[in-house]
Amino acid sequence: MDISTFVGLDSTVFQNLTVSEVSGLLGSNRNDLKTFENNTVVKNWVSKQLQSELDKLGIGVTGGRVVPTNGTDSNTTTITPAVTMTTTTATTIIKTTSGQSRGTYPAPLLFLFGLLFIAVQM
Repeated sequence: MDISTFVGLDSTVFQNLTVSEVSGLLGSNRNDLKTFENNTVVKNWVSKQLQSELDKLGIGVTGGRVVPTNGTDSNTTTITPAVTMTTTTATTIIKTTSGQSRGTYPAPLLFLFGLLFIAVQM
């Protein structure tokens, strides 16, 4: 199959093809895949394939998914906070003469009370 016919296939069918299926369909024309790698349909298909599978084509097509070395899914995004926030919890307990004890509020609770107070003021 020539690349023009191939790129003209129904996009839902095209996007579900594996690298080996594409290689089989294109046959001797698979080198044309490199020529058309900037075509939107081809680019979308390439982005869904593992780069290791694309490398098996031997034509230098790039842009595929890379399996991370730590074993997590390649669609997982790790977000590292720019600021580290440290909170300290107050645990002071004061004994009263009646035998009851009262403590101070933990810092996160005070923070939430403060946010609530600000929200009510708006």
